[in-house]
Amino acid sequence: MIKIPAISGGGPTDRFKKVFWDAVTEKDPKSGLPMKGSIGVHWNVYTDLDSLNTDGQLLTNLCRLRINKLNPRSVRHDDPFLTKISAGFLTKFYEFANQQTQPYFFIKNGASPLWLAKNVGTYEYDGTHEFPHRIRYEIVRVVTEEEGKQRLGDGNKALFMMAPESLPASYATTKSTSESTETSMSTVATVATVATVATVATVAEKPKGRPKKTVTATNTVIEPKKGRPKKIVEPTNTAKVVSDNTTKVVLDNTTKVVLETPIKRQKKAPTKATVPVTQSITTPPILIPEHIETNDEPLSVDSVELIKLTSFDIDGTGFYREPIKNKLFKQNKDGSIGPYVGRWSTKEAKIYEDIPDSDRE
Repeated sequence: MIKIPAISGGGPTDRFKKVFWDAVTEKDPKSGLPMKGSIGVHWNVYTDLDSLNTDGQLLTNLCRLRINKLNPRSVRHDDPFLTKISAGFLTKFYEFANQQTQPYFFIKNGASPLWLAKNVGTYEYDGTHEFPHRIRYEIVRVVTEEEGKQRLGDGNKALFMMAPESLPASYATTKSTSESTETSMSTVATVATVATVATVATVAEKPKGRPKKTVTATNTVIEPKKGRPKKIVEPTNTAKVVSDNTTKVVLDNTTKVVLETPIKRQKKAPTKATVPVTQSITTPPILIPEHIETNDEPLSVDSVELIKLTSFDIDGTGFYREPIKNKLFKQNKDGSIGPYVGRWSTKEAKIYEDIPDSDRE
């Protein structure tokens, strides 16, 4: 998998917006995106690198330079030497600027790649510029979603190497495989917060025993049965029975009724009659509970998905770009994330403001 340079030409991310756009020489009239310009680095070195490479020993000569980070243009004899790491980065930039075998590179802001560009010149030194070591470029395209996921270290270095998803036909390369995802930002699943509310249900108990009976009787003659024992009944509305030759049923509100069997008599009753009894069963209503108590299993939090937004500039206006769905958010003056703006189309280089934010559903 081929890797190409990713160059940041504006220092810290909060200054990139001004430094980069000041060096843009041509913009797209429709989208406002950069088309041509120049980009540069410094590494606190303000000496023409061509003059340090006359003997072909640029790296060695850079390591002999003293630097002053607080005032890099006023170096003193007791200032420390340029580190070998910084000298190596500056040498790599110089060699890339002067070769034409592979002219493509990414323009990045901090740790976020923004555009794929092509080097259209050679190394240039501008001693009046804050970033004097420069190359001229033409924008090829905006970075793809897969390229936008790559995180380029901590973003404090001006040059990193990263894998492109594709290059123009003359410099074609295969698409990024799982190796490119090793430098991708890590993701964990979204945290879900669940609140369980339990309420108590009121349930009516079924009455025990047999249902109550309502007894209605008429004044009829009943021959008492022989040897019948006494009964004690406990209904709600009870009846008191008085017996001589006939049985009379009188409704009363007493709590107990004693049915007394008369003394056995020798004569037979001419006829036998039964008392028609109408039985009505009163069933208490079954109450339907208004609430039911539930015990939900608590959800375990496995992981959290963190999607890092990248800084994205369009015609001098700052946005934050979500690399997976290409959502754009306004970049506030203090650097915080503002409201959702719309979706960015990498093919048309256009913002679709009529597409709602799907994460608010």
